[in-house]
Amino acid sequence: RRGTEEPLALGATKMRDFGAGLLSECLPLNITKISLKGAGLGAGGYKALARCPQLQEIDGIQLDAFTESCTNLDLSGASGLDKSSGAVAFVIARTKLVPNLTHLNLSGANLTSKCHPHVLTPVVGGSGGIGCNGGCDARSFEGTNAYETCDRCDLDFCSTCCMSEC
Repeated sequence: RRGTEEPLALGATKMRDFGAGLLSECLPLNITKISLKGAGLGAGGYKALARCPQLQEIDGIQLDAFTESCTNLDLSGASGLDKSSGAVAFVIARTKLVPNLTHLNLSGANLTSKCHPHVLTPVVGGSGGIGCNGGCDARSFEGTNAYETCDRCDLDFCSTCCMSEC
């Protein structure tokens, strides 16, 4: 991996939050970019990886602005934050490395189902391919579970996330 600018792609590993916690303890310093799309991480896994100060990019989200001297971060147009509340949790946890931060703009970010900007459509039933995009650890649900979906963004929220407050 030495000398490569390509992100370390871990999506096929299905590591989940536990694996991300382990990775956060032993990630080599030369790994500065990772892609976790499809790895099944919830907010807890992303928050564990936020403790790795060498990470400069995660799932395409640039983190080079997260410096000690930074006072204002505008991530309203950051690609990836609109689809993954786990990535949003990573960004929020990462602000611990920015002690002078006074303003953080996450407009348009996917915080939870209650904060989603579009109308959600209730769905009864499930599918093996449905995963919750609401930041919980229920990465997939099936059977007779009720959930809500945003047809505009292609995001799904499990019943737990739909009941939680923003």
